[in-house]
Amino acid sequence: MERHLTQHHDDTPSVLAFVDLDLFKIINDSVGHHAGDDVLCQVSQALADNIRSDDTVARLGGDEFAVLLTHCNMRDAKQTIADLISRLENLSFSYEERIFAISASVGLVNIGDDALTLSDLMSRADVAMYEAKSAGRGQIVDYNDISGFAQGRHNDMQMVGKITRALAEDRFTLYGQQVAPAKGPTIEHWYELLVRMIDTDGNIMNPGQFIPAAETFGYIRDIDAWVANYVLNTRAQELADSGLKFNLNLSAHSISDPKFQTHLKALLASSVFPAERLCFEITESALISHLNTAVSFIDELRAYGAHIALDDFGAGLCSFHYLKLFNVDVVKVDGQFVANLTDNENDIDRVILESIVSICDTMGYKTVAEWVSDEEKLARVQEIGIHYVQGFLIDYPTPLDTLLANKVSNKQKDAE
Repeated sequence: MERHLTQHHDDTPSVLAFVDLDLFKIINDSVGHHAGDDVLCQVSQALADNIRSDDTVARLGGDEFAVLLTHCNMRDAKQTIADLISRLENLSFSYEERIFAISASVGLVNIGDDALTLSDLMSRADVAMYEAKSAGRGQIVDYNDISGFAQGRHNDMQMVGKITRALAEDRFTLYGQQVAPAKGPTIEHWYELLVRMIDTDGNIMNPGQFIPAAETFGYIRDIDAWVANYVLNTRAQELADSGLKFNLNLSAHSISDPKFQTHLKALLASSVFPAERLCFEITESALISHLNTAVSFIDELRAYGAHIALDDFGAGLCSFHYLKLFNVDVVKVDGQFVANLTDNENDIDRVILESIVSICDTMGYKTVAEWVSDEEKLARVQEIGIHYVQGFLIDYPTPLDTLLANKVSNKQKDAE
């Protein structure tokens, strides 16, 4: 099939169809794989008998087939594939007095669309096929007609390959963004560490480009593990000597994974970096969705001396009840409240922020306002009583190596 796709890749119009048999697993599980093999032979023959001489059909593996329709536009391709599906549905497979219906879900992609590689074509056809399968048996879906959600998931699937390769090749790096007192001079140097991925050309990729895919497919745990190992092992001595404090983000996937928990606790136990200068940020939604696990894990992290920040507070349920359940040190209010903040006394965002600060003050928690981007927002969070601020007004994310170099340079100046 790859040879034929390569041959026809530049020919237009041509269409690639990804065919997947519906409910095939039921045949294998109920009457055995030898019966399933008989079905595959019948389907293969039916597909081969009902395509044109210039077309190509190939079994990709399992119950999946590819059909290459050359010199064929999408409208005609849909009709051709509909006829193929109809012929498959007319096949009757019986085994030991049991009769099984045969049908297929099909994803279509135009070969002439964009400058697509063979891998891209197969991936798009695969995504369209899964969209067809989710719509019910015997459906046909053109990739160009699928929902934005499905296309976004396709992009995430492609990004996963880049993430796994970057993990294997150690192509991640850290940036730091300062968390500063809302009022008064900066006495302690406190930074949130932000992960970046480096692509194969050496370009820095922002979190928004790869974190959603990592979260969707579970690779965020591997990224969290990389960050923890980098800080507590690879660069531990250098970071310890810097005197800086750091916040590390932990995802919902990580705090619910026993293997990750064991790995992180082992790092904390053996690292030369003082746990007292670490603060783990965990989002409100992550804590609530893994309530029992999160409570015990937080207590274990605190036993090593680490601090805990409840991140994005207010983005989810914003229930003050949960503040009583979690033994945290810092509450970082969601940046949306700061972004929309006004000096209007009836401003709901302001009222919510004042309530959060009041409760946190009573419980002894420090508060951090994110997204502080200008002097006006800074003045308003100062009025409300927020303890610390973070945002572009205070500091832009800076490579960790630059922060460390600046720290060394400042120490040398002070010595002089």
